[in-house]
Amino acid sequence: MSAKLYAKGVLSRHRNSFEAGRDAAREIRAGMPAPPKLVLCYLTINHEQEQFLAGLRGELGADVPVLGCSGQGVMGRGAVHEDGYAASLMALGGPALQVGIARASEVHTDTRAKGEELARELRAQLSRPPQVTLLHYDPLCGVDLDVMLGGVSSAIESPILGGAAAHYFNAAMTTTYQYFGGEVFSHGAVGVSLAGDFTAETIFATGCAPVGYQLRATRVEANTILELDGRPALDVWKEITGARGKLDIMASSSVAIGVPVPGSDEHLIRAAFVFDEARNGMMLGAAVPQGSMLTLYHRTVEDTLGGSERMAGELSRRLAGKSLRAVLGFECGGRTSPFLGMEATNEENRVLQASVGAQAEWAGVICWGELFPVGNGPGFHNYTFPLLALAE
Repeated sequence: MSAKLYAKGVLSRHRNSFEAGRDAAREIRAGMPAPPKLVLCYLTINHEQEQFLAGLRGELGADVPVLGCSGQGVMGRGAVHEDGYAASLMALGGPALQVGIARASEVHTDTRAKGEELARELRAQLSRPPQVTLLHYDPLCGVDLDVMLGGVSSAIESPILGGAAAHYFNAAMTTTYQYFGGEVFSHGAVGVSLAGDFTAETIFATGCAPVGYQLRATRVEANTILELDGRPALDVWKEITGARGKLDIMASSSVAIGVPVPGSDEHLIRAAFVFDEARNGMMLGAAVPQGSMLTLYHRTVEDTLGGSERMAGELSRRLAGKSLRAVLGFECGGRTSPFLGMEATNEENRVLQASVGAQAEWAGVICWGELFPVGNGPGFHNYTFPLLALAE
């Protein structure tokens, strides 16, 4: 039986951005029996983002949808790169596949309404309900992801995966980028819904365990926790983690915050994303209700790698008897170089790829916030590693 879902992954280290995009497009065209219906594109910020997309679309044609974002790094077959010029792309096509694409601007304002509109645009382009929806967004514009996800999920019924745009892990968080066609912008979100006669398996790994210590968020403004147990939140966090300096995320990356899921014993794992020195607070990627009892989680290298191994085993079990075509990964930037180190990060991904599908196409991005369903709805997480596997 001939394949109805086509995929081609490309991992590039070419330094000339226009030529890198052009060559990636040529590799995609050579590796697929028909033109792609979608290209997902992830770049490090060393690249001239517009030039890469110009080279890519100039070779593929302007009618091929291109979506994606910048990343702390990228992943592909056999390697993860968080330095220099790097690009990861996944092209998808075939008679089994339907694609809906949409974008939203300035998502930190009218957030829920823009999430709803984005989802309606995605659904309107499909003749059947989607199997899965991917979402990428700017985490530095102040958007509350719980609100955004509430809007998207109210208008479209599918698992929502993906993650936040990013740039290199360093001491100055500045600008991240989102891509839609040949356009490069910030403060926005891009989404794609996939529908058709194929299997979409979603799974994620963590690496955290609760330590039995809780703190109450006694003062909160939007995404920023200002007080924990009645004291300045940043003072408390520095005492717990040993973090010093303005954005000493590396020092605090072994400690995570468990935010309770209403009506459940589960927690959403969150990171202290930015230190607000002026207000002695710490910003998260989504708001925490004032009065919430937060549970501290501890992260270890062993737990992190063990979680990836368990994920590989479970995903392999689910895919038994199916032909795996493509895997997309959205690993947290707090797991990779700052925590595991690049040698262990690459080994983690090589083992995962060998265990799940040595012949499948792989691509992905290192994110600053990950999206994966929890319970009956979508969830925003940190320190996790979601995967999407597409199979027949």
